[in-house]
Amino acid sequence: MRPHRWVIPFLVGGLLAATAMPAQAAEPAPDPAPEPVTATTTTAEGVVYVYAQDMLEALWIDDENTSTYSRSSFNYWIDADRDGCDTRAEVLLAESMGATSGGCPVKTGSWYSYYDGASWTLASDVDINHMVPPAEAWDSGAWAWSAAQREAFANDLAWPASLVAITDDLSASKGEKDPAEWMPPSADATCRYVSEWVSVKYRWNLTMDWDEYDALADELYGDCADSVIVLPAIANVPEPLIAIHAYIKAVYHDLFHRSPDSTGLATWTTKLQTGTPYGEVANGITYSDEYRSRLIQASYRRYLGRSADASGQAFWLDKMRNGWHIEQMQSGFIASDEFYARGGGTDAGWVRLLYRTVLGRSAGSSEVAYWVGEINGGRTRQSVALGFLYSTEHLTDVVDGYYVDLLGRHIDPTGRTFWVTQIQQGARDEQIIAGIVSSDEYRWLAYMAV
Repeated sequence: MRPHRWVIPFLVGGLLAATAMPAQAAEPAPDPAPEPVTATTTTAEGVVYVYAQDMLEALWIDDENTSTYSRSSFNYWIDADRDGCDTRAEVLLAESMGATSGGCPVKTGSWYSYYDGASWTLASDVDINHMVPPAEAWDSGAWAWSAAQREAFANDLAWPASLVAITDDLSASKGEKDPAEWMPPSADATCRYVSEWVSVKYRWNLTMDWDEYDALADELYGDCADSVIVLPAIANVPEPLIAIHAYIKAVYHDLFHRSPDSTGLATWTTKLQTGTPYGEVANGITYSDEYRSRLIQASYRRYLGRSADASGQAFWLDKMRNGWHIEQMQSGFIASDEFYARGGGTDAGWVRLLYRTVLGRSAGSSEVAYWVGEINGGRTRQSVALGFLYSTEHLTDVVDGYYVDLLGRHIDPTGRTFWVTQIQQGARDEQIIAGIVSSDEYRWLAYMAV
């Protein structure tokens, strides 16, 4: 795990403060996978404050992309709201500490460049600096974005840290450098700078390389350890490629027991990079012939004690493609003469085997007598089997098995009630499994496995 510092937050006189526990010793090689951000304080207005070091730990570490960056890939200084003021002018207007003149373009005002502590009154002496330079953003994930997403990044007025008015010479000095290569000349700017850098990377799902992480960690676990910043909203961009690949590999491992082939990896990566929801991708995987074939094979082994033959596999796969639920298929197995023979060829034996295979327990004598009476009264074996397969007792065990296999824990009461009810009301098991593997909990487990 990466070095982590536990904090106990509280509010004093309306100002955010915190009492810190002793920091743990930093490990030499932190994990590349991120950790969840934990709120230190949430205001009455819903604004969430977090420690900047915690936000740092929520970023992925990966090598930078080496494809060629072009400034033309980002459409700068648009007039998004069509009020006659482009992005540069909007930042100048927002950051001026006094009245401005000239309308748009802005000519004069009162600006403080926190990078170097200088003040300016002429707009021509001020540059609007991208906290994370577009070239750095490109190398950290923006290469995979759409043109519209890169334009949104280049003109991000929704997050104040993204664009900053600074002394014009500093823009050229900073250039495309990250904090491992450049820091503001004013020592007083360091903590704000590294905190805002991390916040922009977090907002835009951008990765960092090891040198960048080390430079940021040196400050955020050192003199800037108490830096607190508002948790920004995540922009409408895909997760980093390393995160997407970690997720797809985890799903293939857990559902198919194999690594993804190049075609599958490329297909699902493209879908997630272009905005397809994780739930839809998970459904595509669990509804595949390959995964359904695994479900069929598992049902054959559980209820008939053997592997599926080729014709049986093809028959039930076609049924599932055409809307049959796994419980319907399993009821066919249980109602079959083959299953009946495994129970000794008697109604009582069949009922006892039904209890053992579906509910995982022995049937009491009164239970056996009841169901034998139902069968003698004309109820079909398939009807009885369906009742067992859709029972809360059985489905709780089924869904609990999915939780153990995919989340590494037993089902909680809320999850049990929700998923069991979903199946009883007509949801397919494939949907339930897709719901689990598209959950935030599963995705974090996938990321932690990197």
